[in-house]
Amino acid sequence: MNFKSDRKYKWLMFIAVGFELGFSVIGGMLLGHYVDKWVGTKTPWFTIIGLLAGGFAGFSLLLRTLKTVNDGKDSESN
Repeated sequence: MNFKSDRKYKWLMFIAVGFELGFSVIGGMLLGHYVDKWVGTKTPWFTIIGLLAGGFAGFSLLLRTLKTVNDGKDSESN
């Protein structure tokens, strides 16, 4: 079964995008928090950097998935 071409399973791709975005942001934040504790910083600089890096990674996954979905629509219409 090809999930990319089967219309009734397309909604699963969007649920996956939500989880990828959420877990990327949370994972980056937790990793930054762990580095802050390990280094012993008094300000949460690594937490902020991890949050931004996780957000960037999540949005790049979002754009890649949306590009895949749009490429599938273009090939179906031709």
